[in-house]
Amino acid sequence: MTTPTAKLTSLQADLNETRRTLADQNDLNALTESKLIESTEQLEMAMLDKEMADERAEAAEAEAEAMKEQLAVLEVELNVLRTEREEGERDGGEGDAEANDQARKSLAYIQLERHNERMKEALMR
Repeated sequence: MTTPTAKLTSLQADLNETRRTLADQNDLNALTESKLIESTEQLEMAMLDKEMADERAEAAEAEAEAMKEQLAVLEVELNVLRTEREEGERDGGEGDAEANDQARKSLAYIQLERHNERMKEALMR
């Protein structure tokens, strides 16, 4: 038979062990919560970085598209100038005023069409 003193000692030892376990669990819980907070902050920072990268990518794509359009306009202008020069050389240096006017009008028409396309795209956005 166990004496009440021995039983009390045993219960106190169990209580102390339980308290140590509880303290260890509380410490572990606090550590886990701090890691969770840190991870959440890192996730938020990564999401912000991604949003900024997406915005930069969209801006770069828009700039690339604008440059492509500008290149197309310049290519058309170059072709018109080449055509005018070739016609001028064929005519012996006397440029055909009507052909030049026609080329300029076609260039202006192409530029106007491109401008209208850009306006439509801007309205759709």
